[in-house]
Amino acid sequence: MRRPNWYIMQRSVYNRYKRLHGLHILSLMLPNGINYIYGPSSARGGDASAMMHSEMNAFLEELQRGCFVNHQGDEVLYSAHGDLLFAPASCISRNHKSAPGAPLNAFQRAENAAINTARISIEHSYGMIQNRFKIIGQPDEFRLNQADPHAAELLSVVMLYSNISVCLNGSQVGCCNFFQCFPPCLEDYLRL
Repeated sequence: MRRPNWYIMQRSVYNRYKRLHGLHILSLMLPNGINYIYGPSSARGGDASAMMHSEMNAFLEELQRGCFVNHQGDEVLYSAHGDLLFAPASCISRNHKSAPGAPLNAFQRAENAAINTARISIEHSYGMIQNRFKIIGQPDEFRLNQADPHAAELLSVVMLYSNISVCLNGSQVGCCNFFQCFPPCLEDYLRL
């Protein structure tokens, strides 16, 4: 016997593009190696929907408000780099894409190459998180409609422990490695 409303529940988490049912996590790794996550949310809308609902651009604007000023005294906002699926905003950027018949100039190609190098470093950090916390690589732990669902709590705890580890030990992304940006001390992070 099927559960009540089974069809509605399945459709609410079905992603037609990837042809799977699931939940979606949107994560942001700051230059100092600290992770921020939004979700889990339905995989139905994909990255663009998760980005819109997360209000990540507003979060990044608020995080930087009054922190960075250029030589003319104007406020400067740094931006996070996302896939081509993300719409550019004041604090969200993506690779340059050439228009039909108009190739990228040398600066745009160099900027794309530099950003791709940074993204590889970040992907390695996510791989280290998955190696350190083996449970997040076990799909049975994240099945939908379980009697005792705990996927959201488990991911939050993994990110909390990962961020604590970054505060204590540094990160492959931050510190003296790629971005040369040190994580906060543990007391400052836990106050957040």
